[in-house]
Amino acid sequence: MQTDEFIAQINEITGLALAPDSDSAVAFTYQNRNVLLRFVEEQGVCLVFTEIGRLEPAALPGALVDLMEANHLLSDTQGGALSFQRQSGMVSLNFLMPCEGPNAADAFVSRLNRALTVSDEWAQRIREINAKAIESVESTIRDLQEHGGSTGEPLSFESMSFGMPL
Repeated sequence: MQTDEFIAQINEITGLALAPDSDSAVAFTYQNRNVLLRFVEEQGVCLVFTEIGRLEPAALPGALVDLMEANHLLSDTQGGALSFQRQSGMVSLNFLMPCEGPNAADAFVSRLNRALTVSDEWAQRIREINAKAIESVESTIRDLQEHGGSTGEPLSFESMSFGMPL
């Protein structure tokens, strides 16, 4: 596989104007999220990296458990692997796709479209996870404000589990 030729074929199919950088990578934006295609000519594959969303700090405990469960045997990711970058809070979905064989560019575009659809589904899940965590924190704060912190019961971490089984 020659990266330049393969990307030209993808552009012909999709009407895009993708151009590889010096590292055989192509970056573009999809649904306001970054997508990176990193072609590895020697292996005839492409690593597809799609950002799906940032996790709110309050969502981390439960969300990380959800992400790990979904990664188990790639059971809930349609063959992609979820990852989390601590510094930015970004969750991404990564796929390894073949770029060789008959009709390789057509097959690649079809797989890429499926990967982007899965990333859309996970972006929605991340939004829901964040909303649930924020509501839980806001509810805890309201309870504290309404009761002035004098309910007679000490505030425990378990009361703010953010959906994580303890």
